[in-house]
Amino acid sequence: MTTNQRSRLKRRIDAINALGGKCNVCGIADWQVLEFDHIVPMHTEQGTVKVNGQHNMNEINRMVKQGIDPASKYQLLCCNDHRKKTYANQDFTRSV
Repeated sequence: MTTNQRSRLKRRIDAINALGGKCNVCGIADWQVLEFDHIVPMHTEQGTVKVNGQHNMNEINRMVKQGIDPASKYQLLCCNDHRKKTYANQDFTRSV
C-alpha cells in the first residue's frame, strides 16, 4: 500500500468514525461496505448532482475540524441500504 493509499484510508476511517461507525439502518460496522449518504439528496435545476465518495469523506472531515456535526448532513449506510434508499427516493438520473 502506498503512502497516498494509507492516507486516503485513514481519512475514510476518520470520516466513518465521525458518523458513528455503522450503518444507520442495519447496524453493520464493516468499513469496506459503508458509504456516505446525503440525508437530503443534492439537487440542482439541471437534475441530480453526482458527487464521489472522496468528496464526501473530505467534507465530513472538514466539518469535524470546524466543530460542525457531520450527522446534520450525512449518514452512514451500507451499500445495500444505500441502494435501497436511492431507489425508494428515485435519486438517480434517468436517460430520456
